[in-house]
Amino acid sequence: MREMTFRSAYVTHYRSAADKPRTVDGYLNTLRLWEVKANNAPIPLPSPAEVLYDYTQRYRNFKLSLIGFRETLLQEAYAAVTVNKEIRQLLAILNRLGPEGRGNPDGLGLMPKVPALKRLKEPEKAVRDISFDNLSAIYRCADWATWPRGPLSHGLHPGDWWRAFIVFEFNIGLRRGDVLSLAWEQIDLAAGVFDATIEKSDKVSKKPLHPVVIAHLQTIQGPWELVFPAPKVKADFRKAFETIQQWAGVRQPFYKPHDLRRSCGTAFFEISPGAAQQMLDHSSVETTRKAYANLDRTMVKTALSLEQPAAFLGDDEPDDGRTLKIFAG
Repeated sequence: MREMTFRSAYVTHYRSAADKPRTVDGYLNTLRLWEVKANNAPIPLPSPAEVLYDYTQRYRNFKLSLIGFRETLLQEAYAAVTVNKEIRQLLAILNRLGPEGRGNPDGLGLMPKVPALKRLKEPEKAVRDISFDNLSAIYRCADWATWPRGPLSHGLHPGDWWRAFIVFEFNIGLRRGDVLSLAWEQIDLAAGVFDATIEKSDKVSKKPLHPVVIAHLQTIQGPWELVFPAPKVKADFRKAFETIQQWAGVRQPFYKPHDLRRSCGTAFFEISPGAAQQMLDHSSVETTRKAYANLDRTMVKTALSLEQPAAFLGDDEPDDGRTLKIFAG
């Protein structure tokens, strides 16, 4: 009776030297969950001498372990999106062991088939973007910021740093890690463009710079490598952003830095969903719509600005006395 643990399958057959650390960490976390929540149930592999009936039973029991693992996570209040991610990563490992085929070109053929589990429906959550009033208040109160300071920030005033960061993020919407890794050599202020390195997708895309962004970048420009030099300590960054919000009178729960990216997505989506997708470097407009566009605000703004036929507004001539003068003085 042949079998293999998920961890062994991942290390031996799936993990690649090209995988990014965050990708590896995600899979290792999934493997730890499986080992604890599913008692590390092994993957059944058929052997030449094994009777088909016996392997079929082992396969069915293994599929029940997968279903049980999913149900355990749901009972422990894991979100549907998290459960789907864990199952998706387990199935990715199994597909590598499964038969080679049109939809699985890298299959090794160690398993005759791979279990199929239906994806859980993920409820759409309202996107929390930052209102213009709060953005303005946060921008003004950034002048009181005390982080970042020290050698790594090259003597930049924290207020100038934060104002430039807030304006940049609202207009560009890069992920925080990509912003803090952005170098001056990637930016052409004269041409109003820059080359954005997207760590998550490992690609470079050229993006335009609004004149307001250019003006703010000029206030922090200097003979150093990074555009936003600062210690890369997430806790310090988050605390500084929350402190600015507290001064600005923002009600708790405070916005997260990522909400600046969502605000950018919402602002772009109101004008052009396609432009929002490109600006945020998403693979589809649907990703932008579901996770980065505040559709409630977009719908209201669109509804109130919807162009109306002249007759609806009472501008149709001639006036027979029955026309509704909506905007009559």
